[in-house]
Amino acid sequence: MEQVKITTSEEETNILASQLASKLLPGAIVLLNGDMGAGKSVFARGIIQSLGYKGAVTSPTFTLMNEYPTEPVVYHFDLYRLKSYDQLYDIGYDEYIYSDGISLIEWSEKMEHLLPENYVEIIIEKIDPTTRKITVIPDDNNEMIS
Repeated sequence: MEQVKITTSEEETNILASQLASKLLPGAIVLLNGDMGAGKSVFARGIIQSLGYKGAVTSPTFTLMNEYPTEPVVYHFDLYRLKSYDQLYDIGYDEYIYSDGISLIEWSEKMEHLLPENYVEIIIEKIDPTTRKITVIPDDNNEMIS
C-alpha cells in the first residue's frame, strides 16, 4: 500500500530512509525518483548508513555505481549521466540488481526498459528548501520489503 510522508529536514528524511532500510529484504530494488535536488542521494545515504556503513556516501554520478560493504551489500546506481543501455551492460548491472544485495537506483527512468518486474519506488518531491513529500510505493508481490 502506498505511503506518503512529509519531512521537514534532512534528519527526518534520514529517519524515514532508515525505517525503510530495516524492512528491505535481500535482493530488493529501490527506485529513487524525483527532480534534480529533490533529495534522492540524501535518501540513499540514509539507507546505506542505516545498514551499517560508516564512511562517506557519495553519489556515483560519474561512475554509474558505487558498492557499499553493508549487510546485505548495497549497490547505489546514479543514472543521471547514462547515455545508452550499453553503459549498463558494460558494468554488468544485471549481476548486481539480480543478486542478494540491495540496489538503489537514482534516475531509474533512464533504464525503464531494463527494469525488473518487482521493485519499491520512492518518489521525492521538493516542496520548499527543507520540506519534501516522499511517496513509498511497494512492489505488488511484497517480495522486496518485509
